[in-house]
Amino acid sequence: MTSNDRFASDWPEEHAQCRPVPFSDIEIAGYLGRWVEQNLSSVMAALDSPIPRGLEAAAAGRPMPPEADRLAADSDLYKWLEGACYVYARTKDRQVGSAIDLISSLILKYQQPDGYINTQVPPYARFDPSIRHELYMAAHFCEAAVAHHRATGRGDLLGPPNAGWTT
Repeated sequence: MTSNDRFASDWPEEHAQCRPVPFSDIEIAGYLGRWVEQNLSSVMAALDSPIPRGLEAAAAGRPMPPEADRLAADSDLYKWLEGACYVYARTKDRQVGSAIDLISSLILKYQQPDGYINTQVPPYARFDPSIRHELYMAAHFCEAAVAHHRATGRGDLLGPPNAGWTT
């Protein structure tokens, strides 16, 4: 591609590249900063909901509590982790950091030796074609693992189980 080539929108190539916004560029007084501050309280409130209870029970070897026994429970937890990591990256709030560490450690504790994670299995079989929800949950986990790495600098959610990856 030459510098004279254009994309469908007729923008120069440098305008078509995706780059993550550095956390240091988010001004607390700006639009994104106000959302980060608002999310700080909601991130902590979510820990009092059924969202983490399924993982907590699974990691402890207890039965799934009824309020957490639903198909999307894991993906909701991963979305919580992703959001909490982005809040933590900007605020460095200790409570949020501790909650992130707790949830991350539960995920790693529950993860199977081959890397598989899904608190809904059993009772379902792995990769049950009648469910078709595992790839959805895996994608949410990957997004959470990337956010965790960006916010904490740790790679423990990115590597194979017990790899101890750090960067």
